[in-house]
Amino acid sequence: MSPDAAELDGDAVDNDCDGYTDEVGDADVDDDGDGFTEVEGDCGDGDAAVSPAELERSDGIDNNCDGSIDEPDGLYEGELTITVSGDLEDSCTGGLYADVDQGLAPVIYGEGDCAAGLFESVLLTGGLSDVDASGSVQALLVGSFSVDVAWTGSIELDTLSGSFSGSESDGALSVDYTGTFTLSR
Repeated sequence: MSPDAAELDGDAVDNDCDGYTDEVGDADVDDDGDGFTEVEGDCGDGDAAVSPAELERSDGIDNNCDGSIDEPDGLYEGELTITVSGDLEDSCTGGLYADVDQGLAPVIYGEGDCAAGLFESVLLTGGLSDVDASGSVQALLVGSFSVDVAWTGSIELDTLSGSFSGSESDGALSVDYTGTFTLSR
């Protein structure tokens, strides 16, 4: 067995070390019915869950055929929870999504909302360093307050999570806020 070996059909062994066993067939034919042939970049033409159109999953396989296994790239969606205290007390739970692209400069970008009148719009930006993630949260808080605060978190397996906190005052009102998010792909 080596990456230079030919795959042998029927021996239940991954002869060519590509993560698949017995995937022998015509490179111009879509053997698994996923819409891609080996010539078109399907790196696992015996598995319909593996093709250039698939999202990467944490399963030890190069699901999207980009040459990397289990990279955190992809769309994450989940819940954002924010609690406000001080002159205004409230809490909200809303939706948030983030698109993670490791590329040359790893980037996290997302947006969401929590509740009308309280964190009406939320913009999440950041970057990655191994499993550590950080960035900034920008939001419109209770009409006149604008928030731009740092967040820290991590990305592990198929989960991106983080938290942030801060205080804002406009002279008449003063609020403290904390927020957490957990997003999955």
